[in-house]
Amino acid sequence: SPSQDSLCHPGGLAMDTRGNLFISDHNLEVSGNYRLLEYNAPDLPLFPETALFDIPASRVYGRDGSFTEPNCVVDDPLCGPWEPVFYPDNQMIVGFNGYLGPHFPQIYHDPLTNPLPYSSLNDYYSHAYSARLDSLNNLYVLDLTRNRVLIYHAITYRTYLPQVNR
Repeated sequence: SPSQDSLCHPGGLAMDTRGNLFISDHNLEVSGNYRLLEYNAPDLPLFPETALFDIPASRVYGRDGSFTEPNCVVDDPLCGPWEPVFYPDNQMIVGFNGYLGPHFPQIYHDPLTNPLPYSSLNDYYSHAYSARLDSLNNLYVLDLTRNRVLIYHAITYRTYLPQVNR
């Protein structure tokens, strides 16, 4: 049974811009608890002397806030998450197991302040399994079953200043 300090076949993990740890408690096929757990940065020791076990998660996504709910909750769209990725402003993008959750990776303003997505990447995926940002904030999403990587270029705005004749 899932609990606040349990993991079952954990998958991808990521740190947000505040140092909080997000772990997908879900893995390939239909293994795991199909949820996303968040661990607050202050609760994670920086230099542990030994391995740590049973650290309680601070938040759970995909269960409407319940750590012990065994199944996905209809009103909570985060079911079967893969590895999340965070932008510098703490926006999160996460893909899903297409058998359990949304077919499109979902975009969240900041999952710590709003657990619901505001948009999605509207390219059809089989399994948007992993995502990364490069130094220019271009997004790379691995579509596992289709053996491809989709690239989303960051929108940049250039400011042109008038040149002054000297």
